[in-house]
Amino acid sequence: MAREIAAPEAATLTIVQAETLTLEALQQAVAEHRPDILVISAHGTMVGNMAALVIGDEPRLDLGLGHVPPVIMLSACHVAPRGSGAVAITDLLLREGALAVLGTQVPVDVTRNAMLMVRFMVYLAEATTKPGQLATILDVWHHVQTSNAVNDILDGSPSLRTWATGTTINGHPVIVEFMNSRASGRLRLPHVYEDTERVLGEIADEQGQGDRVRNWFRRPGYVPESLFYVFAGRPDRIHLSYPGQQAE
Repeated sequence: MAREIAAPEAATLTIVQAETLTLEALQQAVAEHRPDILVISAHGTMVGNMAALVIGDEPRLDLGLGHVPPVIMLSACHVAPRGSGAVAITDLLLREGALAVLGTQVPVDVTRNAMLMVRFMVYLAEATTKPGQLATILDVWHHVQTSNAVNDILDGSPSLRTWATGTTINGHPVIVEFMNSRASGRLRLPHVYEDTERVLGEIADEQGQGDRVRNWFRRPGYVPESLFYVFAGRPDRIHLSYPGQQAE
């Protein structure tokens, strides 16, 4: 999916998909392909005070990777809890040699999580071909998080999603109007959800649906799921390069 969305930018990335149903298969795949970024899609689990990955129906804290990729992204539930004194696989992977590990603090929706991983790859591909403000891996992830706030809000209820995709403003679906023009330059990073609500509310006002849409923000409400991720380690130290760039 990342290749399709980001083409032709995704041509700058080599994406290998491997089904590894055992720990040994995972180790072999990593040793064979030696990825710079490893995305592991699996179930997360809590065993006592340990936050682990489920691989081969067993909880795993130690992956024993011979070649530890610089960046590891755990597409799994609650593998990076904070404040509970848990021993987390996210932190242990840093001890194995990873420079940055992404994990979740709470259970997350599998579909939304998968979309975040895809969007990360898309923006990473774009950042390596169009150098600009996204200079590091952390910059890319922050851009993914903040630009996903509108989806967190609209996924809060079927009514909100139907309104955003099924009604139009200026000839465009609400979600397209929001992304293409209305939100540009108006979303402050520390207040991205508040600002997103305000812009969506303005669009709803123009349709005569402002009170109804604002009520949906509160009832049933939504979960700012994109914020429940921890990028442990030093992702701010991993700088991106692009074709033609020369080291000084």
